[in-house]
Amino acid sequence: MPGTGAYYWVPVPTDPGHHWVVYTSRDAGLDPDVGHTELWLLVLDRLAMSWAKDRRYLRRRLEDRYAGLPRGRVTRPSRSYMILHGRDAPLIEWQGVVAIRFDLPRRIDHIHHCWLA
Repeated sequence: MPGTGAYYWVPVPTDPGHHWVVYTSRDAGLDPDVGHTELWLLVLDRLAMSWAKDRRYLRRRLEDRYAGLPRGRVTRPSRSYMILHGRDAPLIEWQGVVAIRFDLPRRIDHIHHCWLA
């Protein structure tokens, strides 16, 4: 079933370097209408776990930096889906990744884009 909600691009360590994954409000068990500030705290927890960092320290240092990673939102204001984003996705083929993570329809003409300010 297609979904909506906020998302972040989260770096996950690999050998060597890292790769990027989309972490959604659905992944966090949150309502699709939740804001980025609420989702950000759970992103920090995920970063702490993935990178073997202290969760409390990351939250203390970064809790008010909710715009610190690329982010966006999938909405459905009418019959088609809209992806709001900041033009800063870390992957060239980002649109397909977001569409898959939200189970969006494959027809690209039903997905519109708007940029976050």
